Amino acid sequence: MQYRRLGRSGLRVSSIGFGTCQLRLVTEQQAIDTLKRGFDLGVNIVHTAPDYEETVELVAQSIEESGRDVTVVSQGYGDLAHFEWLFENTCRTLKKRTLRIFGIACIDDREYLPYRFSSN
Repeated sequence: MQYRRLGRSGLRVSSIGFGTCQLRLVTEQQAIDTLKRGFDLGVNIVHTAPDYEETVELVAQSIEESGRDVTVVSQGYGDLAHFEWLFENTCRTLKKRTLRIFGIACIDDREYLPYRFSSN
C-alpha cells in the first residue's frame, strides 16, 4: 500500500480509502469482513456520514476487531446544536474523544457554521 501525507495535516493515509455509503447494501457480516480485509491490506482511512444509516457502527466494530489505527473521516450538517450532536455521537460510536477530520456536509451550513466556530 502506498501512503501519502493528507494536505498540511501531517496525517499519512493510504492512497486507497473506503467510502461506506454502499455498505448498507450488503449484509452486516460482509461489510465488516470487507472493511477488516482492507485494513489488513493497509487501508487506513474511511469516510462515513450520519445519513449512511448505521455504517459508522460497522466501521467502529471493524476497527475494534482489526486492532488497526484507522482515520475515520465524517461530517455534520444543520444548525450548530445538531452539528455538535452529530460530532459527539460519532465520537461516542467510535469510542474516541475526538476525530482527526470532521467536515461540513452542506454548502448552506458551510456559510453558517464557520462563523460560529471562529475564535473572534
